[in-house]
Amino acid sequence: MEDIRVVLFGILFVVIGGINAVFPALAAEFRAFWKSWQYEDSGPTDAALLVTRIGGILVLLVGIALVLYGGGVIRV
Repeated sequence: MEDIRVVLFGILFVVIGGINAVFPALAAEFRAFWKSWQYEDSGPTDAALLVTRIGGILVLLVGIALVLYGGGVIRV
């Protein structure tokens, strides 16, 4: 049962990381939606998009590792 949870969390990480890596502006817009009342007509900077993309790649790699570990491909 624990292996299934690890694989499911891994798949969730892969999906979230993939979205952040491929579409960093989408994640930035989602974040801006919650703070839209603070600023008027503000968009994400290039640095914010780069950091979001790098974070997405890292989460994607962790998700792949979780799927492989939970699926029994990698044993520690």
